[in-house]
Amino acid sequence: MDISVVIPCLNEERTIGLCLEKALNAIKANNLQGEIIVSDNGSTDNSLNIINSFNPNIVKVVHCKEKGYGNALLFGFKHAQGKYILMGDADNTYDFSQLGEFYNTAASDEKIGMVMGSRFRGGIEKGAMPFLHKYLGNPFLTAVVDILFFTNLTDTQCGLRLFKKEDFDKITFTATGMEFATEIIIEFLLHKFKIAEIPTKLYKDLPGRKPHLRTFRDGFRILFFILRKRFL
Repeated sequence: MDISVVIPCLNEERTIGLCLEKALNAIKANNLQGEIIVSDNGSTDNSLNIINSFNPNIVKVVHCKEKGYGNALLFGFKHAQGKYILMGDADNTYDFSQLGEFYNTAASDEKIGMVMGSRFRGGIEKGAMPFLHKYLGNPFLTAVVDILFFTNLTDTQCGLRLFKKEDFDKITFTATGMEFATEIIIEFLLHKFKIAEIPTKLYKDLPGRKPHLRTFRDGFRILFFILRKRFL
């Protein structure tokens, strides 16, 4: 199988169907053999009914009992059968239609272990990112990773990314929450895998949606995690 799209989901009934349709259309448009794994983290709304309305041979739901963004992704990755894994959120703020661009970038160079999206290169829709995240949090955390791990990425917090499953399986991960997304980057860098970036646009949440990310709590957790990975 060429690619597995892994989407963590927690009560995203308003958008999960849109994400699945975009991913399915992108797999078909690029003539790839693919699957979509939705790692449900305990949804109590209509998300599961929507997911189960799609072809179960292609769209598969797995149930992660351990709470946390990292736990949900890790659980989904374990069930993925593709050579490459594309991860992205279920809130429709990332465009899964870019799947082909991510895949082709990775496939063009065997040395590339991961393809990252960059919202700062691709554009941020007005109102899609809080002021503190856009002008302080994300640039600061990216700069810390760049300085401490000798890289030149522009958006380490972008949640849309693709990597080789065989490379991922060589690494042991410890994070279970939001900091897991940063751990993937750091571990790939420490294992000397090449990381490429492509422009990715970030879109606004639907009105009324409560984000799972907690600005100060998760921001400080990510920062302390980066420092521990470098100095401990």
